[in-house]
Amino acid sequence: MPVNPEVEDIKHALSAQRFIYRITELDEEGESIGTERTTDQVVSEGIDGSPEGEALGSPGDIRVRRDVPQIWIKGSGIRTVDGWELLGGSAESFGDPIAVRGADNLIGSSILFSRSDHEHRLEVEGADDGALRGARPLLNFTGSGVVVTDDDPGDEVDIAISSTGYVEQIDVDPTDVLVTDTAALTSIYSVVIPAEALGTNRVVRVRIVGDYLNTTLTGQGLTLQISLGGMVLYSDATSATAIINSVERRGSFLDFYLVNRDDADLQIGGGRFFVGAADAATVGIGGMVDLETANRAAAEFETKEGAVDTSLAQTLDVSVAHSTSTLLIEYRKRMAFTDLARL
Repeated sequence: MPVNPEVEDIKHALSAQRFIYRITELDEEGESIGTERTTDQVVSEGIDGSPEGEALGSPGDIRVRRDVPQIWIKGSGIRTVDGWELLGGSAESFGDPIAVRGADNLIGSSILFSRSDHEHRLEVEGADDGALRGARPLLNFTGSGVVVTDDDPGDEVDIAISSTGYVEQIDVDPTDVLVTDTAALTSIYSVVIPAEALGTNRVVRVRIVGDYLNTTLTGQGLTLQISLGGMVLYSDATSATAIINSVERRGSFLDFYLVNRDDADLQIGGGRFFVGAADAATVGIGGMVDLETANRAAAEFETKEGAVDTSLAQTLDVSVAHSTSTLLIEYRKRMAFTDLARL
C-alpha cells in the first residue's frame, strides 16, 4: 500500500536554531496510519509527560522553557502549536512570540514579558575596580556628588557624578623612611600626580608626619626640599647648629598645598614645616613647651612659581638633608598622604 509522508506541524524553536516537526503517514484516503517520533531536539525547551514523544504535546503535557524561568502546561489541542498555558499566569498562546521589549522599553509595553501577575528578576553585577561587590536587581547610587534622573524621551536613566566640590585621596604611605649617616638630599616621600588631575585650578595637599633625633652633643642643621616633575619649588636649610642636642626625639610635620593658577602649566604652593621641641611627651613623641627659637626649627613658606605641565603625570617629591653625615642624627618619616581637592 503506498504511503504519503506529509509534514503536518512545524514549530520554530525560540532559540532560532532548530525546528520541532512531526511526520505523519497517510493512507490513500488520507487517513493517518501512524506517526513518527520527533527526530530533532530544541535547545531552549523540553517537554515532560509525553510518552509518545510528540514534540507539540497532548493535554496534560508540561513544557519547560530553559531560556527564561517559565513552565507551560498543555491545556487543549492534541499535538498542536496552540493550547499551552503559562503556570501561574493567564492562558497565553505558546505560539505567540515573547516580546522582551516594546516600542519604548517602558514598563508594561511588553504584554508577555512584563506582566502584572508574573515577575522576572534581572540581577546586575556591581564591581569596584574589577572586584565584584555583589549582584542585585537594584543599583542604588548614594552620595552628594551623584544625581540620578530618569530621561523618558531618551529611554535611559542618567547618572551624573560631580567633578567638583569634593576631596579625593590619591595616595597613602604609612611606611617608615629613615635618613641617617648621610648629608645628601634623600627623598622621604614621592607621589605621582595623575595626568590632568590638577586641571587648571585644583589643589594638591601633602601631609607628612615624622620625627627627628640629634645626639651628637652639638647643634645640627636640616634642609627641606620640595620639587614637582624634577623642578625645585622650595628649598631651604636651618643654620648648621640650629637644632640642639637632645636624647628626646622631636616631632616633625609638613603641611603643603600646591595649586594650578588657572593654567595647567603654572603652579604656586605653600605650607608649614617644623621640627618640634626636644622634650618628652606624657604619651608619644614631642613635648608641649614654650616657644624656644633655639629648641625648634620651623618655616611658613611659599614656593616659587612652577612651570610644570600637569596635563602629564608628574612626580611630587619631598626630600631632607642633614648638615653632617653621622649615625647620631636621624630624620624618620612615619606616615604621608596626599589629597586632591576639586573646586
